[in-house]
Amino acid sequence: KFVPADKYLLTQAKVEVDGTRSGSMENYLRQKPNSTILGFWHLQLDIYNTAPTDTTTRAKKRLARNAHKMGEAPEIYDEEKTAQSMKQLRKAMQNKGYFNATVDTVTSVKNRKLRLTYAVHAGDGYHIKSWTPNSPELEPIVGQYAKQGNAIRVGELYNTSVLDGERERIAKAMRDDGFYRFEKSML
Repeated sequence: KFVPADKYLLTQAKVEVDGTRSGSMENYLRQKPNSTILGFWHLQLDIYNTAPTDTTTRAKKRLARNAHKMGEAPEIYDEEKTAQSMKQLRKAMQNKGYFNATVDTVTSVKNRKLRLTYAVHAGDGYHIKSWTPNSPELEPIVGQYAKQGNAIRVGELYNTSVLDGERERIAKAMRDDGFYRFEKSML
């Protein structure tokens, strides 16, 4: 009812990584369809659509205001948000070690309703060959802390969050042992 004539209502947005649906990757999407109940009923959208388009009287204005307040406006497909989502998905894959990942979109339109699928192709992952601190002077000192509970293992898939967590763990251990103002950026 409130979707402009030249626009589409986004009814589905999902992410498939190499053909398998990935719900965790959907957190990176900038645009999501209206919420559903029982997986198919857009109750909030239906409430929003009960608002009268003619608001000439005070009662109709109040009814429209309440319907818009309690309901959920239709999610109109936006190409710019889709491009932002594609960029976010590529970054997320790079953070997981897939530096050559590609993201494409597949859309299907029926009755001004659009279903959107982000098709992510991961490609080959990059694995850790070795790990050393940034400064050679710190290598003997940091080496003893790195051996204690090291989460970075040679041969494992590169993962930014694991590397960052390990840098933070080593920096905290060094600060606890008296290396005042030692920061993870020094590693």
